Amino acid sequence: VRRGLLAAGLVAPWIFTLGVSPSLAALLPTAALAGVAFGYFGTIWETNLQSAIADEHLSRVYSFDMMGSMLALPLGQALAGPLADAIGRTETLIGAAAITAATCVTTAAQPSVRQLPAPDAGTP
Repeated sequence: VRRGLLAAGLVAPWIFTLGVSPSLAALLPTAALAGVAFGYFGTIWETNLQSAIADEHLSRVYSFDMMGSMLALPLGQALAGPLADAIGRTETLIGAAAITAATCVTTAAQPSVRQLPAPDAGTP
């Protein structure tokens, strides 16, 4: 999970680039990197959930996982516009990139994440 979180932090360059140089030539490589990073994180996350959670509890855990993931989206969307009006679009995106990177790194640094054992590759 730690490596997946660190990979997810690679979405920060895309957000940063969107703020400082929103040209197609600059955004394509950073967007591609973000896409690969999210794909990697998603694979790691799903594998760990399925390995660590008992089958009879997995659907409930997935429900809470998705609810938590989706609840933040409308809040962020509601706050982004007024924040950009107040401090500027570039500053808002640079701040979002910094928050994204910091969140991924600090979460990956937590002992409970660092010490989480990798799933057993031989488990069906």
